[in-house]
Amino acid sequence: MSIRVLADGADGFALLTPRGELVGWIRGRAIGVAGFADESAAIEAAVHANRSVSEWLERNARSSLAPFGNAKPRVVHDGAHRWILSGTVPIARLPEPAPTTGDDSLTHAFEIVLRGIINEGVAIHAALIALRAARGDIDANHIRWPIQRAS
Repeated sequence: MSIRVLADGADGFALLTPRGELVGWIRGRAIGVAGFADESAAIEAAVHANRSVSEWLERNARSSLAPFGNAKPRVVHDGAHRWILSGTVPIARLPEPAPTTGDDSLTHAFEIVLRGIINEGVAIHAALIALRAARGDIDANHIRWPIQRAS
């Protein structure tokens, strides 16, 4: 699946399929992945994506995500967000309402909140890693960047 990374005009980026379906996003330090049939699928994907992103951040000397064990993930509402926790460690949050992918059967999503100071390049790369880990159908050669016009 090809992915287009587009600035969305709201200080963030949208990750889109060639058909314009939203499959991921970046908003500050939050990176999101959409397109899951139910909440349990989103939770399972979030756990896998969190571990993949954390390993990549650590390999690249960035602030990695908080490590978590193998406790069964649970969902807790803190008054503002629904969080996926492993023990007391946040893995990701479940956005409400979840952004749509264009497929009415794939309405669930998650967001991983990165730690520390994150620039756009790191956030974009982390989002692409999370998308690949969660969805399994993304490869580096599938990413299409917007054409840069000479100024």
